[in-house]
Amino acid sequence: MRLIVRILASCFVLLGLSGISLVSAQELAEEQVVKLLLRGKKDVVHPSAEGGDGRHWLRVTMLAPFNLDAQGNMVPSLASGFEKSADELEYTLSFYEDAVFSNGKPITASAVKEAWEWGVLSENLPGWGGLMSIFRKIEGMQAVSEGSSTDAEGLVVIDDHTLKIVLNERVIGWENALASYMAGVFDVSGDVDDIDYWRNPVVSGPYLFNWDPDTGAITLTQNPNWWGEPVTLERIEFQVVEDPQTRLIAYENGEVDVIKDLGDLLDQIKVSHPDELVAIPGVGFFYLAFNNQLEPTNDPHIRRALLHAIDRRAVFQALFPNHPLTDSILQTGTQCANPEFQISYDPDMARTELSQSGYGNAENVPPIRIQYWADINFWGRILTAYQQQWQDNLGLRVELFGVDNYDTPNFNLQRDSTAPTINDPSEALGVFAASDGANAAYQSFAASPELDALLDEANTLASTDTARCELYRQIEERLLLDETALIPQIGIPYNWVVKPYVQGLETSLNQDINWDQISILEH
Repeated sequence: MRLIVRILASCFVLLGLSGISLVSAQELAEEQVVKLLLRGKKDVVHPSAEGGDGRHWLRVTMLAPFNLDAQGNMVPSLASGFEKSADELEYTLSFYEDAVFSNGKPITASAVKEAWEWGVLSENLPGWGGLMSIFRKIEGMQAVSEGSSTDAEGLVVIDDHTLKIVLNERVIGWENALASYMAGVFDVSGDVDDIDYWRNPVVSGPYLFNWDPDTGAITLTQNPNWWGEPVTLERIEFQVVEDPQTRLIAYENGEVDVIKDLGDLLDQIKVSHPDELVAIPGVGFFYLAFNNQLEPTNDPHIRRALLHAIDRRAVFQALFPNHPLTDSILQTGTQCANPEFQISYDPDMARTELSQSGYGNAENVPPIRIQYWADINFWGRILTAYQQQWQDNLGLRVELFGVDNYDTPNFNLQRDSTAPTINDPSEALGVFAASDGANAAYQSFAASPELDALLDEANTLASTDTARCELYRQIEERLLLDETALIPQIGIPYNWVVKPYVQGLETSLNQDINWDQISILEH
């Protein structure tokens, strides 16, 4: 028995036109150009390594099989639909037969397979896993990533327009991986290992891609070989301005049409531009990640002392009251989320944990080193407040380091974020509890084998089994209160600030933008 999930091509046409369907030609501006500011330059721009701003243009340049719409529904992109086996181990994709790359070459199932096999090579992946974080369950992908094989046996070409994907274990909701920007497709027949290829890569979407690695500027222009529904925007220009206040000034002066705020300006723009905010949805969150391979945070008592010694609510209320504080890993909108769960601020408990540690008292504890991305300014202020509370409540020495990258491993905590591509507890908790999860590799935190076993047990249960949520909540509580792998901070505080004449701009759980459905009104 097979579960058929066929998304009709007619839906694609309707969705593709929805951004301009209510706008007459007389209302459109003569120049269909959007100018947008981002916070920093990209070092790489291929899909498999993308975890930030690149998702905003990948949706319309290097197409994934599907997209997510603003409501979280999968809609066609490079593929028209798929069939899923009853055991959820096989997914058979159907690609559009008239699809071609920007150089006119047909986009075949083999071309998709080749793009993904190149994308999972270890040298093409970021430290947190990139494309392998969602494709690791495909048969043979690990061998390809490690370089011991050139063929992923779980990617089976049926014919030019049909690709079967075979998983080595069931993952509930895995089809959402097929709508990730990281699964974007490009032509690998060129010299994709040369950085110059990525200045003007051969793409699969309605827009061509031009990248200047020196300035970080990126320009999208219409693809003359685009095989889908016509698009309205002629050009989309991304420029880099690192300072958030300077980005806002440029927006208010009419120099640009759209800016992205990562939370630095949220309290300000809630007042000055409330009607121009487009919230970026998501089930991700920000957190402080512990390293349990390094003293003194290899001691669980020290980690728990740090957890309970800070009043996160008071700090955010005082400094950034519009930021959505969270206590949990499973965010609202994810199955099994527990809205009643809270982490206590309890200095007495924190001092007890410190006294039970291998150090006994604060004088014996080495300095605790914390790193954070310096270009997201408000984290420095938050961590400075925590630093004072750790000193006042525990007498601990805490050193803060604003950095440009996380290449140096000798930190006890680092500010990080995660947003599961597959919106299911198995994925969200697997980041932290699985022995092969991203947290083990990227944040240097090894969860206990018992947690790994609990996760495996929960993952075998049907989504309708009530015991499933009980197990996932047990895993979450142990991760946060017992092992203390992380300290949750806030949900996603991201917003686009968008001029009213930019018609139809939406974003999705993937945090991308529907540029193919947007138009510019006369203004």
